[in-house]
Amino acid sequence: MDKNKDFDGGKRLRKKIHIAKKKQDEESIIDVVNELRNAYVILPCNLKVVDVPLAKDGKDVVLAPDILETDGKKFLPVFSNIEQMGKDYASQMSKLEKTMAEAVKFAMARDDITGIVVDPYTDTFVVLKQLFELIVDE
Repeated sequence: MDKNKDFDGGKRLRKKIHIAKKKQDEESIIDVVNELRNAYVILPCNLKVVDVPLAKDGKDVVLAPDILETDGKKFLPVFSNIEQMGKDYASQMSKLEKTMAEAVKFAMARDDITGIVVDPYTDTFVVLKQLFELIVDE
């Protein structure tokens, strides 16, 4: 995975999430959202075989972002760094470094996504779909 010069391993993001969870105030949440606007995240993906009529054998392999489901709601998981994934989960996934804005755009294109969960196995922060437009400038 290529390291972008602005990718700090998610340190600033994790610090702001920790503060927001501790304070639980609007200002801290806004700080997290502002950090997410510039953040690089790791998007876990699975290899999937899909039907492609024009392909030689009618099939192709694509990388599809993993989706986590809880209580019937679907979330796109992203991670501030690979350590936050945990060894077992990380060993099963392909990993793409993307901007949070790119992850948000993917989630916005899917009607079944409720939100994005940052670091779902450690210090979790959920970004509901209603906040997506604050992260993506369009």
